[in-house]
Amino acid sequence: MTIDPPPRGDIRLGQEEIMTKTELNITGMTCDHCKLGVTNALKSVPGVTDAQVDLKSGKAVVEGEVEAQQLLNAVAEEGYSAQVANQ
Repeated sequence: MTIDPPPRGDIRLGQEEIMTKTELNITGMTCDHCKLGVTNALKSVPGVTDAQVDLKSGKAVVEGEVEAQQLLNAVAEEGYSAQVANQ
């Protein structure tokens, strides 16, 4: 029996659950306080299991079962602009 690997960016957990990585480009962050606010906002979205934000590059990588629009809304509520990377 052969098990096919999951598509790139997805991690299979058990039989049904799939965790997706979403990369965001975020503009407007200027300090560590900004980074912390965005990180906490992303982690507070239901379904997010992890969020890593890089201040210097302005990128965030979010893991979990969540719609990209929910992530964009969370960033906007913190006062920053975001878009899904590579779209």
